[in-house]
Amino acid sequence: MLTFLTDSVNSNSLSIAQQTPKMVWFVLGFVAIFLIAVYAYNRFIYTYWWRQGIPYISPSVPFGNFWNVITQRECFAEGYRAIYDRCTGPWVGFFLLHKPVLMVKDPELIRTILMKNFANFHDRGMYVDEKNDPLSAHLFSLSGQKWRKLRAQLTSTFSSGKLKRMTPIMVSCTEDLNLHLQECEDVVELKEILASFSTDVIASCAFGIQCNSLRDPNAEFRKWGRKMFEPGPENTFRSILCFLYPSVASILRVRSMVSGVTEFFQSVVRETIEYRETKNISRPDFMQLLIQLKNHGELQDDEPDKQTLLSTDKTSEKCYYSCSAPYYPSWQNPGCQPIKILFDIVGLTENEVTAQAFVFFFAGFETSSTTINFCLYELAMNQDIQARLRKEISLVLDQHDGKISYEAVQSMEYLDRVVAETLRKYPPLGWLNRECTSNFALPGTPFILEKGTGIVISLLGMHRDPRYYPDPDRFDPERFTEENKKSRPHCTYMPFGEGPRICIGASFLNMFRFKVWSTANQDGVGISCALIQVSAVSSNT
Repeated sequence: MLTFLTDSVNSNSLSIAQQTPKMVWFVLGFVAIFLIAVYAYNRFIYTYWWRQGIPYISPSVPFGNFWNVITQRECFAEGYRAIYDRCTGPWVGFFLLHKPVLMVKDPELIRTILMKNFANFHDRGMYVDEKNDPLSAHLFSLSGQKWRKLRAQLTSTFSSGKLKRMTPIMVSCTEDLNLHLQECEDVVELKEILASFSTDVIASCAFGIQCNSLRDPNAEFRKWGRKMFEPGPENTFRSILCFLYPSVASILRVRSMVSGVTEFFQSVVRETIEYRETKNISRPDFMQLLIQLKNHGELQDDEPDKQTLLSTDKTSEKCYYSCSAPYYPSWQNPGCQPIKILFDIVGLTENEVTAQAFVFFFAGFETSSTTINFCLYELAMNQDIQARLRKEISLVLDQHDGKISYEAVQSMEYLDRVVAETLRKYPPLGWLNRECTSNFALPGTPFILEKGTGIVISLLGMHRDPRYYPDPDRFDPERFTEENKKSRPHCTYMPFGEGPRICIGASFLNMFRFKVWSTANQDGVGISCALIQVSAVSSNT
């Protein structure tokens, strides 16, 4: 029996030993085929621009041209600016990981993409998953007919008339800010104060809620505002996945925001709508306009404001309204025939209302407070500019009984230049992205952009380009006198984008910033560079 078992074990061992070389060769063969396939795939991907005949920056496998961004040595805006600065022609190809993207640098070609041939570039190629991530279905990310319909409904919500009616809300918040600054010690750190103030204004104008973040740093809106922008590996991974691979993010059901954000905003919007409709309450804010759109599909009070609807481009060869706004009357574009409405007027769903209110908060809160911080920094470092601005504000307020009003802010010409120069040097969004929605021949070249090709325009690079802004790192509001503005090519200053997809809330954000700067530069409030200089010295030692 023992002999039999021994012989059996020896036989099995011999059989395994004989099969082992075959298994090793099989594994090695599989690995070799896999590596060859990976090499062939990468070679095919990374020679895309070479095959197209378009100049490109040599990528690094597998990160393309964004190793520094992936490793968080640079933000996306700085990464795009580095590519812009390396580009010596009107355009250059590069790679976002495995995705081929075209960086466009020539102002005339930019104008073609954003305006003249908007029909070929009307989408952004952004992540949208209405079912699993309802907050992602906002105006900034939507594409195609859904974007056109929503843009039509939302455009007039930011007309000058409606902004004027929101002015008392913003004035009330700026008065709270002024009182808070007067109660503070001699020296205050403005970053958290302005973030809280921005939260109060957006919460009040967008949701009709007074959260008093200046008095209560732990208010719900302020807490969620911090959480949305918290740095960390989870937020970074989510942002990169949704931005670079939106279809993968949808398949994996990855939400664009951290856990709890969707539920919080859905609850706030639902309760606000129920309360107003039950109590028959109306308030001159963005939420009330969204409630009108939910119930009626359009605003009921007045005609859309022409200045809000018209593009800044007066000489477009093609009428982009036929693509982006078939619902506007013919007076907007002289020479064009009225265009038939292409969709039925349907009210917004509650999730759509929530998504638009959310993006109003998300886009307005961080960008406004950050831009205001940059502006106050520049005023601290340029005391002569600050003195001139304070003098203008004082004169204008004297003419309006010392009150900050819509008319008072609109008449501050030097403040307007200071705002514009701040947005030039520190644009709220450092780049614009578009997606080619149909094959397009680059003007004057044999090159064809294929459908699905990504397009990037570096606003930070454009705004710091010495060809358009000599000594670009110098803060100089005189760049925005009427004479100097006319001397620059179109599409070299686009802090809010350009064309039909220009930021719909740009006028609101500008009014918001004007009021803060008007308040922060009144008598009794000074901005000093002393602590900034101390911090700079400390950081270098």
